[in-house]
Amino acid sequence: MLCTDLRLQLSVWEDDSRGDHAVVVLEDSRHLTLGTDAGEDVSSFVADLLGEGMSLVADVLNPSLPELSGWFVRGNGAQLTICPPEPPSLAVRATAVPERWRAIADRSSQVLLFAGVELGLSRESAEFDQLTRAARSGCLVGGVVAFARRD
Repeated sequence: MLCTDLRLQLSVWEDDSRGDHAVVVLEDSRHLTLGTDAGEDVSSFVADLLGEGMSLVADVLNPSLPELSGWFVRGNGAQLTICPPEPPSLAVRATAVPERWRAIADRSSQVLLFAGVELGLSRESAEFDQLTRAARSGCLVGGVVAFARRD
């Protein structure tokens, strides 16, 4: 499921009650859809990720995310690789990895992974607003993924 048309965004979500979270958001910019028996168009990217164990996210502020067995995010210098249980990798990107993000991911050994289409990651607007809109429309999936640092 190697996707070459993905946008990637890293952020830290502050949570006073459960500690801060390292977050990875992936946006599929291809917008490929599948037709369902009910006549709805469903993103093939979201459908594939649901098939790989992710779940639909209904509430971004209080997500109930499954731990994704076999998935991991590997940080190797300035490169981030997102690996589902079955090869190939979902995304390999050279990106600026903020030190605070890396420290939180190292300490917790996990990241929150969200993915969807039409999230607006290329625009300068509030991340929560983008993800909330996608969640409300049933276009956001997520899970908790192991983090492995390799420098």
